Amino acid sequence: MVRGFLLLAGLVVCTVGCMSGGTTFDDGKGNKVSVDANGTKMSATDDKGNSSSLEGNTAGGTVKVTDAQGKTSTMTSGTTVSEADLGLPFYPGSSEKSTGSIKTDTPENTTVMSARSTADDPLKVSEFYKAKLKNATASSVSSDASKSEMVSGELENGAKVQVGAVKNKDATTTDITVVVTLEKKK
Repeated sequence: MVRGFLLLAGLVVCTVGCMSGGTTFDDGKGNKVSVDANGTKMSATDDKGNSSSLEGNTAGGTVKVTDAQGKTSTMTSGTTVSEADLGLPFYPGSSEKSTGSIKTDTPENTTVMSARSTADDPLKVSEFYKAKLKNATASSVSSDASKSEMVSGELENGAKVQVGAVKNKDATTTDITVVVTLEKKK
C-alpha cells in the first residue's frame, strides 16, 4: 500500500507542471493527494486517516504531519535560528549557512538545528561548546579527507545537545552543526 501511495504522490508531482489549476488524485482506496496550481502546496491522506502537508519552495518550507489520532508534527527548513532558540550562543565569528537550519516540533520533543561556518579549526569549535555544556563528552576523527570534532552534553533545562564541526581537506571553512533537543513533559 505504501508503495502505491508513493507512486500516486509521484504521479501528482509529475503531473502538476502540466496543469493550469490545482488538482486532487484519489486512488479509490482512501488515499488522496492534492497539489495547488503553482506546486508549492501539497497535502496527502492515507486510508488510515494519517495526513501530511508540505508548503515551500527551493529555499525552504514547512512539512506538517498529522496522524490518525490528531497528533501533529511540523518541520520548518530554510528558517532562521536564533541563539534563544538554541539556548546556546553561536560560535563567535561564525555565519549562518542559508539552507541548513531547521526547527522541528513533535508531540514528544522540540528540536532546533543550526548550520553555520567559521574559518577556525574544528577543535577550537569543540572546545568552545564543551565549556558551555553539562556532562560534556568530546571525540575527534581525522583522515586524509577531513577533520571532525563532536561534542555532546546537556543544557541546564535538560535539553540534549550535539555539536559537530567538520573541515574537509581542501576547504577554507569549518562547517558547524548544533542540534538541541528538548523533551516535552508528559
